[in-house]
Amino acid sequence: FLFINKGFSYDLTVKVHTEFNLGNVKCLLINSNKYFMKEVTEEQVKTAPEIVSFDTAEIYPNEDEVFENRPFTADCVFKLDEAFIGQRLGATVLHDFNDNNRMDYYQIGIPQEGWGFTTHTWLLPLPSYEDIGFLIPADQDELTLNISTHYLFPNPELD
Repeated sequence: FLFINKGFSYDLTVKVHTEFNLGNVKCLLINSNKYFMKEVTEEQVKTAPEIVSFDTAEIYPNEDEVFENRPFTADCVFKLDEAFIGQRLGATVLHDFNDNNRMDYYQIGIPQEGWGFTTHTWLLPLPSYEDIGFLIPADQDELTLNISTHYLFPNPELD
């Protein structure tokens, strides 16, 4: 038996480690492949069952020596209810330099901004949804995940 605690809240923090202190970080928490590595609209964030949650976080100086090559951090915080315990979720992040709520690309299709995924630390090849998935454990009420952003040819001068 799984005893459900009324009013239970699970705290999931996604700590995003970045190279640049500009713009902000957008985190998307998903439970399927449908919106993995795709731009989403505000309406989809509000209504799509495959999108668990969305958060925008401000960037601050990083004090964690483990991530010294990423001197800045942003914390996306999600409050989940008991329905997510044992579920497989994934998080994707965008370091949105110019706060336009989307990834900007050079004309040849290379990203100008940073991105990252849960449980995937390599830049290439790009992962699948299955590669970035993690389980919400039942034996605790909080979880912190660390994501380092990747940059191919960053353009911090975006307008």
